[in-house]
Amino acid sequence: MAAELQELSNMIASSVSTLLQACKDNGTPFPQPNDPFIPQSEAFRKNKIAADATNIIAAAALQLAARVLPPQIALMNIISGHFKNAALRSAIELNVTEILREAGPEVLRYHLQRLLVSKILQGLHISIIAQKCDVDANKLGRLLRILTIDQCYREVTPDVFANTRISSLMDTGKSATELFAKPEDKHEGTTGLVAFLEHLTGDGAKFSSQLLENLRDPATGRSSEPVSAPFNRVFNVSLPLWLWYETEEQSYRRRRFAVAMKSLGQMQPHLLSDGRYQTETYIIESSLDTHSFSVLDWQALAVDSIVVDVGGGIGTSSVTLAQDNKHLNFIVQDLPRVCAEALNAAE
Repeated sequence: MAAELQELSNMIASSVSTLLQACKDNGTPFPQPNDPFIPQSEAFRKNKIAADATNIIAAAALQLAARVLPPQIALMNIISGHFKNAALRSAIELNVTEILREAGPEVLRYHLQRLLVSKILQGLHISIIAQKCDVDANKLGRLLRILTIDQCYREVTPDVFANTRISSLMDTGKSATELFAKPEDKHEGTTGLVAFLEHLTGDGAKFSSQLLENLRDPATGRSSEPVSAPFNRVFNVSLPLWLWYETEEQSYRRRRFAVAMKSLGQMQPHLLSDGRYQTETYIIESSLDTHSFSVLDWQALAVDSIVVDVGGGIGTSSVTLAQDNKHLNFIVQDLPRVCAEALNAAE
């Protein structure tokens, strides 16, 4: 065990040195944890040596933590994931990131030896954040504090919170006033990452909470029918998920999901390399290669061959393939309302 711990420690130390040296050699500084995210800050990952070093550091650090923590604490860390999910969902749907972005520096005035002293702090007091969200300050503060453990937000001083590089990715780019006034349009005109996160932390978490019950139920446990999914149990509906999204009452969910799929397209390697579909600054750049689209030899298909993407949503994958395989014709097949969303996304 001692040798294994030392090996993991050495792996982290050497990889950190490799990463910093690669950043220095390439003139691509490693990003600061409290600076807002911008695509250019990810430039260092385009260097394979630097990208590989970050992967080794992260993987070894997780292994090291699992080795040194008491087993019961390691289990509690796994179990507590749902608290982080709930805290993240609350921050997203209460527009906390946008509130903090708009706050800018805060001037804190206090008395010191009978003198009025001013100190400039970045961030906003939880009482003001909660007031804007119309929720309890103490409860919201606890939720944000959970997220600060993973550097998603930071507590500058007690009860004063600010954005970090990670939390800034949850910024729609809109004003908090607009978001609270028109919540149904929250994700329209955005890159879709926040929509994707909101979908996963909300509905996704609810679906997963019923996996065991669905598995044990004789009526659903061995069924492959689309109406026997955990989703149906959660919302007590007899429609498949996609047909449920088509109903008028689920307009927000349908539109959110369409925008969310656009964000997946922006995270695909081909789109990242040349910045296609960039509608605002919050787009993730990556050093991923193009293996995800090399499973089939698309160039081997005859000119004017037709590729049908069944259930292709708004065409995220097909658009990427079409732009790199101009000799092919692509047809995206989906439900009527989804196709309408696809036309909007293409504009």
